[in-house]
Amino acid sequence: VPSLPDRIAGADRYRTAVGIAQVWDQSFDAELVFIATGENYPDALSAAAAAAHLGAPVLLTPKGSLPNSVRDELIELDPERVIVLGSTASVSSSVYNSLTSLFGADNVSRFGGVDRYDTMRQVVDFAWDDGLGGHDRAVTIVVAVRIWGYHREASSIRKINIVIAAVPR
Repeated sequence: VPSLPDRIAGADRYRTAVGIAQVWDQSFDAELVFIATGENYPDALSAAAAAAHLGAPVLLTPKGSLPNSVRDELIELDPERVIVLGSTASVSSSVYNSLTSLFGADNVSRFGGVDRYDTMRQVVDFAWDDGLGGHDRAVTIVVAVRIWGYHREASSIRKINIVIAAVPR
């Protein structure tokens, strides 16, 4: 993980995510980018550990349109694969189609489950798949907490290589 400055801030959450990706891109070749709505946090949060594990930035978008700042950063990153997180209720078909126009239909996919827990399961299965239907980590810790409390746990995910997953109570 690159050495980050103390604070990265943009005019809004979308530009802040772009700023993080720009710092990230100085140290990594972003072959993969996750896209999540910036209007609600569960899908982006579910990608936090996967993004760190895979060396991929997470960019945010409003549900209905891809901001120019995000589009420009995606063009700069030129990823081989883009994964949109959440169903069309989170990231619209319009945003998805904008991404396929930029990178081709074969290079853009969606992980959108029946609910946030199913989406998170898809992210975990993708990021830690060992190719044999299992996971390449010996320990997966599932933490059932109120989802707003994840920010404390998520900050240490990269350091200890665990997966924090939301589960229904």
